[in-house]
Amino acid sequence: IMDIMGAGGFAMTNFCPETAELFEEDKEIVMFRTPEKLVEKAGYYLSHEKERERIANAGQKKVLQEFTYEKKLKKLMEWVEQTN
Repeated sequence: IMDIMGAGGFAMTNFCPETAELFEEDKEIVMFRTPEKLVEKAGYYLSHEKERERIANAGQKKVLQEFTYEKKLKKLMEWVEQTN
């Protein structure tokens, strides 16, 4: 998901609580909970290009601001220092 979003792609995935903690649903990423909702949302976003682009752009912005390798490595190093 991070690779898709970081490259500016529109991400639609099954609901995952961990993903929902990282991204704002229907603003930065689209999630579905049932096969019926997948079909419904896919049809909706295929016919609403501007909204799809807005979500993709917001997701990309979030990934590039919050989830870079540099930031993740910094958090890892802070964790390592705290546990020693």
